[in-house]
Amino acid sequence: MTSGKYVMITSTGYAPGVLDGGWITAVQPTMSGDQLTDPAGAVWDITVTEGGVKLTDSNGVTVSPKNGNTNGIQSGDYVWAVSVNENGEFSFLGQGEDTVTLASNKNSQNKFRGYRNATISGNPNGYPYEFTLYKVEGETGGEVTPPDEPETITIAEALAAADGTADLTVKGVVTLLDGQNVYLQDSTGGICARMSAKFSDISLGDTVIATGTRGTYNGLPQLNNSTYEKSSGMTLKAKTTTIGALTTADIGTYVTIRNLTVTEVYDNNGTFSSPNITFRDDAGDTIQLYKAVVTKNDDGSWPVAVGDVVTVTAAVSVYNGTLQLRNTTFEELQLGGTPEGPLVDGNQVVIYNPAHNKALSSTYGNDSYYNSGVDVTVTGDQVSGFTKAEVWTVIDNGDGTWSFSYDGQKLGMGDDFASMSLG
Repeated sequence: MTSGKYVMITSTGYAPGVLDGGWITAVQPTMSGDQLTDPAGAVWDITVTEGGVKLTDSNGVTVSPKNGNTNGIQSGDYVWAVSVNENGEFSFLGQGEDTVTLASNKNSQNKFRGYRNATISGNPNGYPYEFTLYKVEGETGGEVTPPDEPETITIAEALAAADGTADLTVKGVVTLLDGQNVYLQDSTGGICARMSAKFSDISLGDTVIATGTRGTYNGLPQLNNSTYEKSSGMTLKAKTTTIGALTTADIGTYVTIRNLTVTEVYDNNGTFSSPNITFRDDAGDTIQLYKAVVTKNDDGSWPVAVGDVVTVTAAVSVYNGTLQLRNTTFEELQLGGTPEGPLVDGNQVVIYNPAHNKALSSTYGNDSYYNSGVDVTVTGDQVSGFTKAEVWTVIDNGDGTWSFSYDGQKLGMGDDFASMSLG
């Protein structure tokens, strides 16, 4: 690929048009086989800069993410990171704190904007983000050089390597920061990257590639003397579990354990800057949040006291065979716990409006945008008359919120509308 004028087409046949308010319009270029015959006003200037590319529409407007972990698009001088998959399709990603990717939204007339990586990964079919690029004839320019990432192995493969094995490279999302220790997890497990030097540019939830030598410290699997580079594409998500269900396979991974009762807050008579907090659950199992990251009250007391109920989201660690929890921020502790509700992960439910005796369907109405309402009969606490299309599966999001899905797609609000659509 060379820099110049391009048409960028997703797998749905739509391409970004021009910036229009909070969206980039969607157009359908005309193709003949694999040849572009009519760009339909979807020509963009791709300008190569150090570290990525700038994207400028046919009106001369350069586009930028909305800033941070926020869905949106705006005008602004910005360098997008570039990723290329095995099929030669390009993705344009935000950099630094901009944890978004340029994508189309099927439920919003296929228009484009930056979408949170978590939004896309939760429904990649609803947010096409990989582009085939067609160069407009007569344009030349410098080479686009997507950042080359080193070849990696899974964390499970790194865990299986013998201590002393050098040059192991893994890619994971950050589950804990503790000095020069960075806990990483991927879909296969977790590990601690013990960095060779201090750093200041890694945050909880970042995607990091680390290279080091396999080691073990008091039972904690590590990559010692690690070097690293920032990457993208992975999302931090906690697994909801219980103390009794934790095993050594969870070390380094991110978990949520709900409604734990504090049994001890130990700070060695005030000499510890971070207390060790012990929790017990209803089954009688206990676990310690070691070196808890908490913010003191104005009077110098700890905000957590014996008898308090707390929901903890943290990384799993270990010391000499005993599992522990470790947190990075105070915000990972939900004081007061998580209210118990009538919903359970995996439940199948019908969502209905009793005033109109209508159940919310996964199908769309004649306008092809709004979910249909289906007549049902309500007798006491029983609902009848619905079909499979009106049965939703409950998803526990692990943060005290719930989602409802049908056939793998979650019910959600549109970006610019108060109606709900699958996405």
